[in-house]
Amino acid sequence: MRMFPKYWIPLAVVALAGCSDRPNLPDGAPAPGTMRVVSVEPLERPVDTGNLINNGSFEEWWAGAPTPNGFLPPEGGGAKFKRVAGQTSNFYLKQSWTRGDNANQLSETFHTETTPVTSGQTYVLEVTAAAPPGRAIGISLWQEGEDGWGVVEENLLLMQPGQGTVKTYRETFIAKSTGTLALSADGAGATGDERSADWYSWRVEPWSAGA
Repeated sequence: MRMFPKYWIPLAVVALAGCSDRPNLPDGAPAPGTMRVVSVEPLERPVDTGNLINNGSFEEWWAGAPTPNGFLPPEGGGAKFKRVAGQTSNFYLKQSWTRGDNANQLSETFHTETTPVTSGQTYVLEVTAAAPPGRAIGISLWQEGEDGWGVVEENLLLMQPGQGTVKTYRETFIAKSTGTLALSADGAGATGDERSADWYSWRVEPWSAGA
Protein backbone atom coordinates (compact mmCIF):
# COMPACT_ATOMS: atom_id res chain seq x y z
CA MET A 1 0.00 0.00 0.00
CA ARG A 2 1.41 3.28 -1.04
CA MET A 3 1.41 5.96 1.62
CA PHE A 4 1.31 9.53 0.47
CA PRO A 5 3.25 12.21 2.32
CA LYS A 6 1.45 14.57 4.62
CA TYR A 7 0.91 18.15 3.53
CA TRP A 8 0.71 20.83 6.23
CA ILE A 9 -1.82 23.56 5.50
CA PRO A 10 -1.39 26.78 7.46
CA LEU A 11 -4.57 28.61 8.48
CA ALA A 12 -4.08 32.30 8.51
CA VAL A 13 -5.84 35.48 9.55
CA VAL A 14 -5.35 38.43 7.24
CA ALA A 15 -6.25 42.01 8.02
CA LEU A 16 -6.82 44.07 4.89
CA ALA A 17 -6.58 47.78 4.55
CA GLY A 18 -9.83 49.18 3.20
CA CYS A 19 -10.53 52.18 1.04
CA SER A 20 -12.28 53.99 3.88
CA ASP A 21 -10.86 55.38 7.08
CA ARG A 22 -8.81 53.00 9.20
CA PRO A 23 -11.19 50.92 11.32
CA ASN A 24 -10.93 50.52 15.04
CA LEU A 25 -9.13 47.22 15.67
CA PRO A 26 -9.40 45.22 18.90
CA ASP A 27 -6.35 44.78 21.05
CA GLY A 28 -4.01 42.08 19.72
CA ALA A 29 -5.40 42.18 16.16
CA PRO A 30 -2.79 42.25 13.35
CA ALA A 31 -2.13 45.54 11.66
CA PRO A 32 -3.75 46.08 8.24
CA GLY A 33 -1.91 44.29 5.45
CA THR A 34 -0.25 41.72 7.73
CA MET A 35 -0.85 37.97 8.15
CA ARG A 36 -0.65 35.85 11.26
CA VAL A 37 -0.60 32.03 11.32
CA VAL A 38 -3.06 30.91 13.96
CA SER A 39 -2.90 27.12 13.49
CA VAL A 40 -1.51 24.35 11.30
CA GLU A 41 -3.57 21.31 10.37
CA PRO A 42 -2.28 18.10 8.72
CA LEU A 43 -3.92 17.04 5.45
CA GLU A 44 -3.52 13.54 4.02
CA ARG A 45 -4.40 12.41 0.51
CA PRO A 46 -6.75 9.42 0.35
CA VAL A 47 -4.98 6.09 -0.04
CA ASP A 48 -6.05 2.80 -1.62
CA THR A 49 -6.54 0.37 1.26
CA GLY A 50 -8.35 -2.34 -0.70
CA ASN A 51 -5.52 -3.89 -2.71
CA LEU A 52 -3.70 -6.73 -0.93
CA ILE A 53 -0.80 -6.37 -3.37
CA ASN A 54 1.69 -3.70 -2.37
CA ASN A 55 2.35 -1.26 -5.23
CA GLY A 56 -0.06 -3.11 -7.52
CA SER A 57 -0.16 -0.18 -9.92
CA PHE A 58 3.67 -0.27 -10.30
CA GLU A 59 4.01 3.43 -9.41
CA GLU A 60 6.93 2.99 -7.00
CA TRP A 61 10.18 1.95 -8.63
CA TRP A 62 13.52 2.61 -6.96
CA ALA A 63 16.30 3.85 -9.20
CA GLY A 64 18.48 0.96 -10.35
CA ALA A 65 16.01 -1.76 -9.29
CA PRO A 66 15.15 -4.32 -12.00
CA THR A 67 11.42 -4.27 -11.19
CA PRO A 68 8.93 -2.04 -9.33
CA ASN A 69 8.83 -2.19 -5.53
CA GLY A 70 7.08 -5.28 -4.21
CA PHE A 71 7.73 -7.34 -7.35
CA LEU A 72 10.62 -9.68 -8.14
CA PRO A 73 12.09 -10.65 -11.53
CA PRO A 74 12.89 -14.24 -12.53
CA GLU A 75 16.12 -15.45 -10.95
CA GLY A 76 18.93 -15.67 -13.48
CA GLY A 77 17.24 -13.29 -15.90
CA GLY A 78 14.78 -14.48 -18.48
CA ALA A 79 12.88 -11.23 -18.82
CA LYS A 80 13.42 -7.51 -19.27
CA PHE A 81 11.32 -4.80 -17.68
CA LYS A 82 10.87 -1.15 -18.56
CA ARG A 83 8.59 1.74 -17.72
CA VAL A 84 6.59 3.05 -20.68
CA ALA A 85 4.23 6.01 -21.09
CA GLY A 86 0.69 4.62 -21.22
CA GLN A 87 -2.66 5.38 -22.80
CA THR A 88 -4.96 4.67 -19.85
CA SER A 89 -2.57 5.76 -17.08
CA ASN A 90 0.63 7.74 -16.67
CA PHE A 91 2.74 4.70 -17.49
CA TYR A 92 2.77 0.91 -17.53
CA LEU A 93 5.26 -1.88 -16.97
CA LYS A 94 6.39 -3.79 -20.08
CA GLN A 95 7.73 -7.29 -19.52
CA SER A 96 9.56 -8.89 -22.45
CA TRP A 97 10.61 -12.53 -22.15
CA THR A 98 14.09 -13.53 -23.30
CA ARG A 99 13.50 -17.20 -22.46
CA GLY A 100 10.65 -19.34 -21.27
CA ASP A 101 9.68 -19.30 -17.59
CA ASN A 102 10.07 -22.28 -15.28
CA ALA A 103 6.49 -22.21 -14.07
CA ASN A 104 7.27 -24.88 -11.45
CA GLN A 105 9.51 -22.50 -9.49
CA LEU A 106 8.07 -19.26 -8.14
CA SER A 107 11.54 -17.67 -7.99
CA GLU A 108 12.00 -18.18 -11.74
CA THR A 109 8.97 -16.10 -12.69
CA PHE A 110 7.94 -12.46 -12.38
CA HIS A 111 6.02 -12.51 -9.12
CA THR A 112 4.73 -10.72 -6.04
CA GLU A 113 3.20 -11.54 -2.65
CA THR A 114 -0.03 -10.42 -0.99
CA THR A 115 -0.72 -9.39 2.57
CA PRO A 116 -2.20 -12.32 4.56
CA VAL A 117 -5.57 -13.71 3.48
CA THR A 118 -8.17 -15.53 5.58
CA SER A 119 -9.02 -19.19 5.06
CA GLY A 120 -12.44 -19.71 3.47
CA GLN A 121 -12.72 -16.08 2.31
CA THR A 122 -13.45 -15.41 -1.37
CA TYR A 123 -11.14 -12.98 -3.14
CA VAL A 124 -11.00 -11.33 -6.55
CA LEU A 125 -7.89 -11.21 -8.70
CA GLU A 126 -8.07 -8.33 -11.17
CA VAL A 127 -5.38 -7.67 -13.76
CA THR A 128 -5.40 -4.78 -16.23
CA ALA A 129 -3.00 -5.50 -19.06
CA ALA A 130 -2.41 -5.74 -22.78
CA ALA A 131 -1.56 -9.19 -24.10
CA PRO A 132 0.51 -9.66 -27.26
CA PRO A 133 -0.52 -11.70 -30.30
CA GLY A 134 0.59 -15.29 -30.28
CA ARG A 135 0.71 -17.11 -26.97
CA ALA A 136 -1.51 -16.74 -23.90
CA ILE A 137 -0.13 -15.45 -20.59
CA GLY A 138 -1.24 -16.97 -17.30
CA ILE A 139 -1.29 -15.69 -13.71
CA SER A 140 -0.85 -18.52 -11.21
CA LEU A 141 -1.70 -18.56 -7.50
CA TRP A 142 0.80 -19.86 -4.92
CA GLN A 143 0.79 -20.43 -1.17
CA GLU A 144 3.71 -21.05 1.17
CA GLY A 145 3.83 -24.31 3.10
CA GLU A 146 6.33 -26.33 5.12
CA ASP A 147 8.20 -27.31 1.95
CA GLY A 148 8.23 -23.81 0.47
CA TRP A 149 6.00 -22.25 -2.15
CA GLY A 150 3.56 -24.51 -3.99
CA VAL A 151 1.08 -23.82 -6.78
CA VAL A 152 -2.50 -23.60 -5.52
CA GLU A 153 -4.03 -22.96 -8.93
CA GLU A 154 -2.05 -22.86 -12.15
CA ASN A 155 -3.23 -20.21 -14.61
CA LEU A 156 -5.93 -18.96 -12.26
CA LEU A 157 -6.31 -16.08 -14.68
CA LEU A 158 -5.51 -16.62 -18.36
CA MET A 159 -4.94 -13.71 -20.71
CA GLN A 160 -5.78 -14.85 -24.23
CA PRO A 161 -3.56 -13.69 -27.13
CA GLY A 162 -4.42 -10.13 -28.07
CA GLN A 163 -3.37 -7.27 -30.29
CA GLY A 164 -2.07 -4.93 -27.64
CA THR A 165 -5.54 -3.77 -26.51
CA VAL A 166 -5.73 -2.92 -22.81
CA LYS A 167 -8.28 -5.11 -21.03
CA THR A 168 -9.24 -5.89 -17.45
CA TYR A 169 -9.38 -9.57 -16.50
CA ARG A 170 -11.06 -10.85 -13.30
CA GLU A 171 -11.21 -14.18 -11.55
CA THR A 172 -12.40 -15.20 -8.08
CA PHE A 173 -10.83 -17.75 -5.77
CA ILE A 174 -11.30 -19.07 -2.23
CA ALA A 175 -8.32 -19.00 0.12
CA LYS A 176 -7.62 -22.56 1.26
CA SER A 177 -5.70 -21.48 4.35
CA THR A 178 -4.77 -18.33 6.22
CA GLY A 179 -1.49 -16.73 5.22
CA THR A 180 0.42 -15.00 2.46
CA LEU A 181 -0.23 -15.78 -1.20
CA ALA A 182 1.98 -15.20 -4.23
CA LEU A 183 1.07 -14.48 -7.84
CA SER A 184 3.29 -15.21 -10.82
CA ALA A 185 3.18 -14.43 -14.53
CA ASP A 186 3.96 -17.27 -16.93
CA GLY A 187 4.78 -16.42 -20.53
CA ALA A 188 4.35 -20.09 -21.53
CA GLY A 189 7.58 -20.32 -23.48
CA ALA A 190 7.33 -16.81 -24.89
CA THR A 191 10.58 -15.13 -25.94
CA GLY A 192 11.64 -11.87 -27.54
CA ASP A 193 9.91 -8.52 -27.84
CA GLU A 194 7.05 -10.16 -29.73
CA ARG A 195 6.37 -12.09 -26.51
CA SER A 196 5.66 -9.35 -24.03
CA ALA A 197 2.96 -8.15 -21.66
CA ASP A 198 2.02 -4.59 -20.77
CA TRP A 199 1.05 -4.59 -17.08
CA TYR A 200 -1.10 -1.68 -15.88
CA SER A 201 -2.19 -3.03 -12.51
CA TRP A 202 -2.55 -6.17 -10.40
CA ARG A 203 -5.17 -6.25 -7.63
CA VAL A 204 -6.36 -8.77 -5.03
CA GLU A 205 -9.21 -7.80 -2.74
CA PRO A 206 -12.00 -9.50 -0.77
CA TRP A 207 -14.97 -10.38 -2.93
CA SER A 208 -18.28 -8.70 -2.19
CA ALA A 209 -21.65 -9.96 -3.39
CA GLY A 210 -22.53 -6.41 -4.36
CA ALA A 211 -19.36 -5.89 -6.41
